[in-house]
Amino acid sequence: MKKLFFILTLLFVSNCVVAQNDVISPTACGITVGETTKTGKTIAQWNDILKDYRPMNLIVYTEDQEVLLGDFVVEGLHMSILNMELMNDTVYQISFYEKSPYVNCWDSYKDIVFKLRDKYAHFEDVIEPITFDYDSAVTFYKTDGKTRILFAAYPNSLSLTLTNVHFDKIQTQKLSKEFNSLITGRKGPNYDEKNKVTSIAGVRFGETRTNTINAFKQRGTFLKNENNITYFSNVNFGGSTYSIAKFYFEYDKRRYENVLAAAKFEKNFYEWRREEAVMMYEAVTSSFSSKYTNGTIIKDEEDQKMIVFGMLSDDYADGKIPPIIVSLDLGISRGGDKFYYVSVSYFVQRMSSVDSDDL
Repeated sequence: MKKLFFILTLLFVSNCVVAQNDVISPTACGITVGETTKTGKTIAQWNDILKDYRPMNLIVYTEDQEVLLGDFVVEGLHMSILNMELMNDTVYQISFYEKSPYVNCWDSYKDIVFKLRDKYAHFEDVIEPITFDYDSAVTFYKTDGKTRILFAAYPNSLSLTLTNVHFDKIQTQKLSKEFNSLITGRKGPNYDEKNKVTSIAGVRFGETRTNTINAFKQRGTFLKNENNITYFSNVNFGGSTYSIAKFYFEYDKRRYENVLAAAKFEKNFYEWRREEAVMMYEAVTSSFSSKYTNGTIIKDEEDQKMIVFGMLSDDYADGKIPPIIVSLDLGISRGGDKFYYVSVSYFVQRMSSVDSDDL
């Protein structure tokens, strides 16, 4: 019975070892790369985890990076420098370094890297292992899909890096976006994805004509379809009610049907009701300003006001005109009466093929 228990215990331990070897440990010196941002840890709290490695000296400190000098034990090695990189309050990468002034450490360093390379041999290579001529460097770079480990040995230095794959991709995309913005000059709120215009009242641009009509029947009265334009009256949208709304649809060759491409909402006020018109214009612009950070005043005159919103995009007006235009204008109706018109237009340039009377 004892013999059976011993065998079962060995099997259990062996299985545990195999299970542990199936993943690369994301933790070193108590710090775990990719630990959820819900922890809300500050750099000071992360440093508290490293209390066993004190005294430590701070070398570099920024909002998203800290470099410490100490004695950090990782993979059984004593490393002198820890570089901790964060995204918000998440450590997405930690690197350890050790440097020796003595070249004769190379033999022992090689033994270390060969043993570690054997330990991680069954994991997927991120890049092919590198062995330089004259045996001057040995490295390996492995991943289990969630964590990457990079180890490198040179005649007088060692380095080990643990990286969370998910957060590293986010960081790479962020850096790529910042680099592109720097090169192209496209930076600031006019190119901020947060200001991208994708929908109206929950109806996405690219939605079918039928679904768009059904959605806005909950907000106003359907009037008619006329060629590529659909007309509604008394539409409640964004906290205001508009006398008329026009939705413009373009034919989508991939979907073989008309889809929402542009829209215009308008309300008219007799000239003597100017104050009401201005109050509505200010209410509308205030509402849009709470959603978009790049509101830009184009005109601010007695009888003509205009402000634009939304991210600039190459696929609309060659990236020169924001997608949303809010305006107040004094005009003359077909009957000869003067009215103030408050209007909100989405992608109005797409309606250029429509008869000018419908604009």
